[in-house]
Amino acid sequence: MKTKYHTILYLIVFSVLLCLSSTKAKAQKDNSKRPSPPAIANYENGVNKITIDYSRPSTKGRAIFGGLVEYGNVWRTGANESTTIEFNNDVIINGERLPAGKYGLFTIPDKDEWIVIFNKKFDGWGAFEYKSEEDVLRTPAKPSLNNKTDIFTIEINQIDSELSLINGVTIDLMWGETKVSLPVELTNSDNNNSENSSSDVRSFPWSSIPQPSDRLFLSKVLFQERKPSTLKDINEILLEALAEADYNNLSYFDKENDFVFVCPVEQFKEDGSPEDDPHRFNLTLKGLSEFSLKEIIRYLFNAKVGRYRILVFVISDDQLKFSSEKARYKQIMEYTKGSNKISSEVESKPFTDDHYVNVLVYEFRKSKESEEAKFVNPGEIKAKIHLNKADLFYR
Repeated sequence: MKTKYHTILYLIVFSVLLCLSSTKAKAQKDNSKRPSPPAIANYENGVNKITIDYSRPSTKGRAIFGGLVEYGNVWRTGANESTTIEFNNDVIINGERLPAGKYGLFTIPDKDEWIVIFNKKFDGWGAFEYKSEEDVLRTPAKPSLNNKTDIFTIEINQIDSELSLINGVTIDLMWGETKVSLPVELTNSDNNNSENSSSDVRSFPWSSIPQPSDRLFLSKVLFQERKPSTLKDINEILLEALAEADYNNLSYFDKENDFVFVCPVEQFKEDGSPEDDPHRFNLTLKGLSEFSLKEIIRYLFNAKVGRYRILVFVISDDQLKFSSEKARYKQIMEYTKGSNKISSEVESKPFTDDHYVNVLVYEFRKSKESEEAKFVNPGEIKAKIHLNKADLFYR
């Protein structure tokens, strides 16, 4: 009797599971027959992987942006379920680090500029459950005219390294006669590692340093109380002062037996004081374990009108050699990535009476949106005033 009962029960459970499996398979099959069928855009280079899961609505003779999709409203960037995007490594978008993970990909279309949104909510229907407080990153993108695309399409395309300074891809959204491209800079797991061995620290790229806008030596009186005896000691003193003035994410380079670090690019006012947040460091590569001046110049090319500066600290017991020419973009692009701390080999070396802390100030100005930022030499403001207004050392 028990055996018969168990057999019947088994058959019932098996039938239910089979029915559920069949229903799920049917639902998945039916999705492909939707008016806006599902699609996936993939990119993989062996280290980085990007996956976009979306649906593809058709124009059907309708006016799309500014019509079917109203300007100024949050759009699901497709149809049906929310469009999702997933990164296996951190990426950098318009100077901001976006952590690895899965996000809802929303947009706010407009005639002259779109806002692309990466949101924590990725499992909703459309944009009905969208909440701005769950945004992880909002970033602008420029729309352009495109050959007519009847079916909404998302592509991930490799950027030509010979034509751009960025190592990455573009996410291209195309529908109707509109195309929106968002550059995405790729990182990898090695770049996300916060620990650096001596071999990881890059050598300073210039034997002759490009002429700065202005420079000064920090008086050793500023350090007397702490009595630094090693390069590690002087580095810690400098770091504390910089952190109090909100300078973080420094980029380190070895310079023979000494070291150099570079502060993030900073927007400043006419009198030398920092621009108010969020504009002060709006081009900073926040949260990065490395820093690249070639990226700075690329960001400055697309920056808003204003004044920008880069502070470079050179701790050395040798007299600095400067190039006879003013700093040029090609020279600045010789900076590759730095490290996020001083190398262990250098930090153990003594800080002697022959050492000086050199501060080099590079000023840039952008006068028009359509123009490249220009290097200012001589600087419009003396280096000491830059430090004073930034609340650094000379207060």
